Amino acid sequence: MGVRLAQDVEVALGQAAGRHPATAFNLNYADADGHDLAMAFRDVLVGAGWSQLSAASPAPGFARRGIIVWSPPDRRALADDIAAALRGFPVQVVERTDGGPIAITVGSATWAAVRGTRSG
Repeated sequence: MGVRLAQDVEVALGQAAGRHPATAFNLNYADADGHDLAMAFRDVLVGAGWSQLSAASPAPGFARRGIIVWSPPDRRALADDIAAALRGFPVQVVERTDGGPIAITVGSATWAAVRGTRSG
């Protein structure tokens, strides 16, 4: 059984992503628990017209909890929109200066206890 986003979070994320069409992004996760949540995010973002640059992948040794939205400084408004859409989740926006795209990392946590998810 996978993880699904709560309907209100799914709608909010889709709307936020839709305001920034054709955005390239990467996605990774800290542990197996985060994998399913990362896939739920991917489905919504791709459905809103975003382009995944590479397959979602593990981030071994990533010890942060919650969700990190990595953003180039010039895309900060987009990252803030995505973070706001993920209500119910602990989210942090971090500006990246390495030239990389928007990226989302699902940190280590037990997502079953988070209000923004449901069994699916």
